[in-house]
Amino acid sequence: EIAAIRSASSVAAPQRTYTVQPGDTLSGIAASFGLDGWQLLYEVNAGVIGGDPNRIYPGQVLVIP
Repeated sequence: EIAAIRSASSVAAPQRTYTVQPGDTLSGIAASFGLDGWQLLYEVNAGVIGGDPNRIYPGQVLVIP
């Protein structure tokens, strides 16, 4: 029984993602997911976005924290 509980609790929750659409902004995406500002969204996705949070491109897949 305990092993089953451990096994169930170690299963990762599915990761939410969002594919950037033309005209999207980080602040707009963050707001649509109920996030408090764009900064956390950028920090989580800096590897995908790159050094400039103002430059996101359609087709980029962002992880939603």
